[in-house]
Amino acid sequence: MLILRSTLIWLLFVVVAFGNGLLRQQWLEIWLPVSVVLPVSGLLLCCWIALLCFILFPWVSQRQPGRYWAVGWGWMLLTFAFEVGFGHWGLGRSWDDLIQVLAFWKGDFFFVVLLVSLVLPRLCAYFYRLD
Repeated sequence: MLILRSTLIWLLFVVVAFGNGLLRQQWLEIWLPVSVVLPVSGLLLCCWIALLCFILFPWVSQRQPGRYWAVGWGWMLLTFAFEVGFGHWGLGRSWDDLIQVLAFWKGDFFFVVLLVSLVLPRLCAYFYRLD
């Protein structure tokens, strides 16, 4: 049941990520300088995912702390696999373009999104005192 529920939450992360991308294209790129659009968008995505996780976490929680790290690793790996798979085969992006997504020093905070996905279940467990 944990795998099913955590996967459903991750699918909501995907929906939120698409919404965040639309927000970036429709608003942030218009109102903000180009140099800050990607970092702001990445931080907003982290906030949306964290909010969603904190709201839905009681639905997935169990009293086994080790499982929260497993959920985090699962979310992180699914996110990375989706970014690479959808980016390459769905959008036709080159492998070099996809590697640039991890270049946080160039302003893309996808790496931070991956780390947030990893630690969120554990942080939620701590917040809800389930550890």
